[in-house]
Amino acid sequence: MGEKAFTIILFLAGAFFFSQAAELWGRMPQPRISSAAALPLFAGAVWTIFAFLGAVKSIKKPASAEKAEHAPSKEVFVMFAFVVIYCALLFFGVYFYLVTTLFLYGSMCYLSRKGFLKNMLWTGIFMLLTYFIFDVMFGVVFT
Repeated sequence: MGEKAFTIILFLAGAFFFSQAAELWGRMPQPRISSAAALPLFAGAVWTIFAFLGAVKSIKKPASAEKAEHAPSKEVFVMFAFVVIYCALLFFGVYFYLVTTLFLYGSMCYLSRKGFLKNMLWTGIFMLLTYFIFDVMFGVVFT
């Protein structure tokens, strides 16, 4: 029952955020793809669509398919620690691109435990995309 309720809550939250972003989009004098409401509108739409698909999938799943107890694995705790350390480093002013690169590469290497060069390549591609999309296109300055 928990998975079904969670996916329904995710869908309702996504629908709410999408409606708020759509309202913001409507208040723009000339709404365009580069306006301030474009990214929240896109993110809200993607969130709502995928949450809806997840809710439909979990509702169709028979109740016997869910386990009685779900104990998180060691990887969940380690990744949670990675995220806490990542957030703490950002909070204390460590350079965004350095911390994000280390977080991405470290978490990919920990989770896959192989393909270290491939992980470095994917980290580099993601960081380049992040730089061009946010810094160059939108002018967001990460410190």
